[in-house]
Amino acid sequence: MTVLIKEVKVLNFRSCKETSLVLRPYTALIGYNNAGKSNIILAINWLLDGYLIADDDLFDTINPVIVEATVIGIDEDALSLISEENRTKLEKFIDNGVLNFRRIQEKDTNGKVKKSIQLKQGGEWKKNPGGIDGAISNIFPEPIHIPAMSDAVEDATKSKSSTTIGKLLSLIVAEIKKENETKFNAAIMEIDKFLSYNGRDRLNGLNDIDKDLNAKINEFFHDVNVKLHFPTPSLEDIFKSGTLKIFERSSCGETMRDISKFGHGAQRSIQMALIQYLADRKQSSVGRKKSNTLIFIDEPELYLHPSAIHAIRDSLVLLSRAGFQVIITTHSASMISYKHAADAVQVYKDATLGTISRRTLSEKIEELYQASSAQLYSAFTLNNASQILFSEEVFLVEGKTEINVLPAIYNRFKGRNLDLSKKAFVSVNGKGSIFGMAEVISAVGIKTRVLVDCDFLGIYFNHPTTKDKIIKEKEEFELSLKKALESNELVLKKPFKSLKCLKSYSSEDFLMLCECESMQPILCAIHDKLKNEGIFFWKLGDIECVYGVKKSHAGWEQLTVDLQDEQKDIQTIIKNHEHMAEFVDWL
Repeated sequence: MTVLIKEVKVLNFRSCKETSLVLRPYTALIGYNNAGKSNIILAINWLLDGYLIADDDLFDTINPVIVEATVIGIDEDALSLISEENRTKLEKFIDNGVLNFRRIQEKDTNGKVKKSIQLKQGGEWKKNPGGIDGAISNIFPEPIHIPAMSDAVEDATKSKSSTTIGKLLSLIVAEIKKENETKFNAAIMEIDKFLSYNGRDRLNGLNDIDKDLNAKINEFFHDVNVKLHFPTPSLEDIFKSGTLKIFERSSCGETMRDISKFGHGAQRSIQMALIQYLADRKQSSVGRKKSNTLIFIDEPELYLHPSAIHAIRDSLVLLSRAGFQVIITTHSASMISYKHAADAVQVYKDATLGTISRRTLSEKIEELYQASSAQLYSAFTLNNASQILFSEEVFLVEGKTEINVLPAIYNRFKGRNLDLSKKAFVSVNGKGSIFGMAEVISAVGIKTRVLVDCDFLGIYFNHPTTKDKIIKEKEEFELSLKKALESNELVLKKPFKSLKCLKSYSSEDFLMLCECESMQPILCAIHDKLKNEGIFFWKLGDIECVYGVKKSHAGWEQLTVDLQDEQKDIQTIIKNHEHMAEFVDWL
């Protein structure tokens, strides 16, 4: 089992007053600008690194910074990375492969900064024994962290301990030393004998320089001599000067160009490719026992073409399956595959509480619907849960018609783009999923409302959570319906015995019901009641009855074109303008 950080709690770090979240092998942190997504990544980095935090990185300067983590999967392979002495100290804090530890930075009464690590044992935090910091570093190698606005040129070409190319070269030199150290040392010794101050085949030109230089020195100091010396480089020295040379192919052949001469998209692509390759090499390094490498990337989609974004996303997902824990921040729904959308973490900022992470959809599905979680997982993945996570309010709709036409209708009525309102329409996987999806999304903390056709009443009247609501209106509905049927004012395809029958009625039956004049007063009363519950149903039957165009791609396209034509009066475009205006105002 791979070592993973499963849960993290951040206290008093930057915008995080008290932020908790669950992490997966591949976790996308989603949120609007300045929500604090990058601060969460920096907090996890600090948990593993322990560098000194400046006062301006504190949420408040009074309380300590604390970052807690629950680590799972600490098996024999992970423990073998630690020295025997430190392993003995650490093992008593590990329960069934789980370790809880936290890092603290605080000030004593004299204002001196103190840092410490504590481990949980039996539900209580204990002061760390010596060596634990190093043991944790062995279990978690230095993370790979690529900030959103990092210098891709430097990261891909300058060999520093903090750059991706530097990490790659460091890994390569370790492998080459092991495989070719004897051969390399022999070659180095051949160079050394020509350049060293005491080389047996020292170059005559160097001896001549030494002789002339010493003649000058001996005029001042008779007993002092000097010799030029050129130390032969070690393998590490050579690789420290390593870089990338970029070649561009054309009809004239290959031309070498500096990476800085390429656009940001190409620079970012090369940077991402290095990360992928580095992870591959670390995973396949001969003789290295498996340990967890964390990969943090802020906005990996930055500067990339849409097709490249999908490729990067798929590569990072593959890395997460190969033993690496990948945590990204993103503003792009393309960085979340439909399989991982329910595990993405939505982050937002509260004026008082700072950065807050919402529970994931998958957590809430498990919590609320143990028996039917598989059905709900399907409903969310099939209907693109990533759209839910990039919004602050979600409207569940029944089908493609609403998805295709409502954004254009909203734009024409309100004069602004729906996306800018941070609202989203999400189609459900059948009416039976509406209540479950709405409860999960609401439980996560995202405001949720429902837009449905009139036939949804058959479900609403009989659903366990709503069957005891609007009792008076339901009784009036049933009485009115029976009278309309008895007088032959209304003729339905199926006989009516009770409200339970409505569940099996077709949409055509409900359209006829909505056209029945004697039914309209009670439908309007129920409509007004449900609006206050966050449910808007078309009291004329369905949305096509309201805007007056048949359900078809051609009809959707023509309606959208007409709505965009400012010369056309909207009241001539929308058949029942009043009902649509009511909906847009409710929206």
